[in-house]
Amino acid sequence: MSVSSLLRGAAVALAVTALLVPTAAHAGKSVHRDAVGDVGSFTDESENFTTLPGQKVGDVVRSVGKHKGKRVSFSVKMRALPKTKHSHGVVTRIVTNKKTYFADAHSAPGLGSDVFLTRNGKLIDCAGMRHKRSAKRNTITLSVPRSCLGNPRWVKLGGGVYWLKGNKSFVDESHRTSIQEGKDLAVGPRIRR
Repeated sequence: MSVSSLLRGAAVALAVTALLVPTAAHAGKSVHRDAVGDVGSFTDESENFTTLPGQKVGDVVRSVGKHKGKRVSFSVKMRALPKTKHSHGVVTRIVTNKKTYFADAHSAPGLGSDVFLTRNGKLIDCAGMRHKRSAKRNTITLSVPRSCLGNPRWVKLGGGVYWLKGNKSFVDESHRTSIQEGKDLAVGPRIRR
């Protein structure tokens, strides 16, 4: 599943419903600083991405992956959070020593719920998956129980932020500058418990 199709799919799904330099890993945690000013956008009518260097909303500047205790979490810090009146979310790619998963933590005014999928798109029931938005810290954090991931020895995490305004979708990837068509979401190094 490519990054563009995953982010575009998440953004389009919400739109239709409403009208989606890695650093060394330390034990249990990995921190990555993302390029500033690399938010991309596209419209319903066009599949071409345009980079918007001045766009602060949804511009990922830092991500933190954690693999501790009974949970795996992925947090993205942005220059500015999307407003709650706009559909928005974080798609997270979770690579383990066993499988690859995708988790879509989204907020759509009055609609939807979080989605947890295998790489081939099979829906997984994971009642313990949750996400939290912090306006004070400009972050969205997704958290998944290790049991939903088969209790892996290690994980690699990466993600993308998306938000919608009218017929325009905005996206930014956490571990890569800009968006690269046809490629999976990039992930950071292995994080062991």
